[in-house]
Amino acid sequence: MLALGGGAALLVAAAVAVLPVSPASVAPDPEGVDADARDPLTNTVRDGGADASPADPRCRQLSAEIAQMAERIASADPTCALSAAEVTLAFDHCAATAAGAWSLVPRRFAAHGDPAFDDGKSCERIDIEVALVHLGAPNDAGEPTRSERVPFADVPDFAEPVDAGLAANWSRVTSSWGSHSLDPPLFVDYDGDGELEVILKADSDDEGYDPSWFEIDTFRAAPGAGAHVVPYPPARGLLVDDVCDVDADGRFDLMTRGPYAAVTSLDGPGNDVPVVPAIFVQHARTDGSFSDRDEVARQALRMTCPDTPSSPPPTAGGEIEDTARELVCARLHGVSAETLRARLLPTCAALCHKTIGCERDAGAACPDWVDQVLAVPPPLQLPVKR
Repeated sequence: MLALGGGAALLVAAAVAVLPVSPASVAPDPEGVDADARDPLTNTVRDGGADASPADPRCRQLSAEIAQMAERIASADPTCALSAAEVTLAFDHCAATAAGAWSLVPRRFAAHGDPAFDDGKSCERIDIEVALVHLGAPNDAGEPTRSERVPFADVPDFAEPVDAGLAANWSRVTSSWGSHSLDPPLFVDYDGDGELEVILKADSDDEGYDPSWFEIDTFRAAPGAGAHVVPYPPARGLLVDDVCDVDADGRFDLMTRGPYAAVTSLDGPGNDVPVVPAIFVQHARTDGSFSDRDEVARQALRMTCPDTPSSPPPTAGGEIEDTARELVCARLHGVSAETLRARLLPTCAALCHKTIGCERDAGAACPDWVDQVLAVPPPLQLPVKR
């Protein structure tokens, strides 16, 4: 997953790859394209920044709300060193179509003093509850219909309720790890209904491994059930680690760890860190669904796992992720778990040395994560050309 620092920048843009190639040679670009350099309606690279649709009256309304709250946050406690301009830059990224306008809008906040410093006058933390707001068709009073949702509110250890139930999904901590943030949203009409879907990324700055999360939201109006901002149904249940447009078709594809997401190893501070990199593509199809089995997804995976019928066995020379990726690729190419385990045996001691918590006095035993990777049935098979 993706990753911020308590004293670092307020925003870290999601990595987005665009390849001007045909589907016959697709592959994620590790360098990517800054998400804030994309036009939110066409997903083509642009030079702009915030306020993608400044002329839309609904975007102007949302920008005014953000500016008003930014002034309140900045003036809450000057020692917090958080200016109105910084708050505005963090949230004022509106996009609009005829169907509706979208933006992240801070709606509540709490500033916390540190009693250990300056008689409690020093602001050690600001917690902000941020809503994803949709302004749609006018109501009977002529005002845009408003729907909103607090993103990532159900993610453990991220938007935990503080101060009278405030769901802090954006927080700035000045003296220690623990800052949370939301990146500028990405917009795309996945299902072609004229309504944008919104891709959101949340970052957490922790000691050691920095986790991140993605969610995709949309707007749905159902007869008798009202209109709501809801998770985009085709993306439900997908543990997304990155987004990129692998086939340059204007729709962001989703990168996942596939069935290996639960295989972890410990880092120094004791955090569970995923072992297998996000090499699986959920290809965004023209009907709004995602597929990790179609030809685009398979070809992207083949670029990561090329045909290797006579390659040397996996080694422990690189990082843990490198060896884990080799193991997964070999399994996708039909190599049995028993064969891979035998190939790895001479290097198990070196792998154990790289793995925190591995019992190196256990003879030739490999780290637990090796057996966990090999125990997962490969989700598909890649044919080997001989």
